[in-house]
Amino acid sequence: MGWLGRVLSFERVDINDEKAAKVKCDKGGGDIVTPVHCADSGDDSQPLPQDIPAAVEVEQTGAFAAVGYIDPKNPGIAKPGEKRIYARNIDGVIVSSFYMEQDGTVTITNEGGAEFILLPNGSVTINGKDWDTHTHGNGSMQAGGDNVTGTMGGVS
Repeated sequence: MGWLGRVLSFERVDINDEKAAKVKCDKGGGDIVTPVHCADSGDDSQPLPQDIPAAVEVEQTGAFAAVGYIDPKNPGIAKPGEKRIYARNIDGVIVSSFYMEQDGTVTITNEGGAEFILLPNGSVTINGKDWDTHTHGNGSMQAGGDNVTGTMGGVS
């Protein structure tokens, strides 16, 4: 049996000398519980207060694990087969995103207006300017007709 509720707070803890996290939730009607927070390995993210946790009962009697969250403020835009990861400020406003689309396009954005787009053909667009990703022996790159020379990643 499982339930949906509201996130109240999040805390990183040690359980049996192992790093973990717990999320304090209101199941409704003031029924407060603190299940273990479970996410994909390599996913270091915290739910925000008022997110909606999905929790399931685990083997320990009366114990629950929060296995996913719903962001109630921001609608999803990913289509089937796509993946979008975003960060939010404390008010729940999206401040940066990494979006992998089904056609192979990868878009990275932030609240400052920066946009980096890797297109399926291998070309790159940075803040609206197309870049030829072919590098020349002298360390230069072609940027929309402009030739840019310099050091890239320590290689010149």
